[in-house]
Amino acid sequence: MGLFTNKKEMKNWAIALGNACGGAKVTTELQLTKVDPEQVVKLTQQFVNEYNAQMMKAIKKYEGGESE
Repeated sequence: MGLFTNKKEMKNWAIALGNACGGAKVTTELQLTKVDPEQVVKLTQQFVNEYNAQMMKAIKKYEGGESE
């Protein structure tokens, strides 16, 4: 669950998602890649799962703070 707690993991995730979408590949030089829909789905699911987990933590923290 590092996407929302580690900037480097978020950057690596974003680069992987961008590269999975095809077109210009993020490297030290410009390369074109094919679209990889399976990787897009995988990375999007990872994002959604980690976002939901972070939201649940925030909700629990908020609800806990309200009852104090």
